[in-house]
Amino acid sequence: MYSDGLVEPESAHGEAFGEQQLAAALKQHRRLPAPLLQDELFKAAEQWHRAAQLSRMTPRCSTCSEPGR
Repeated sequence: MYSDGLVEPESAHGEAFGEQQLAAALKQHRRLPAPLLQDELFKAAEQWHRAAQLSRMTPRCSTCSEPGR
């Protein structure tokens, strides 16, 4: 997972979405295929701050398999 800007949206209290919120969203949706995971990450950031400038965010999600699976 690579994110450019996804952790930057701020809440009404000035708190950034941050790595902790990103990690929680990733954990919650970890079993989704990459395109759906990306959608859910955007939704989480939007919910954190509806007025975030999402056009500046560029997440890249891809799938990988664990060795032996």
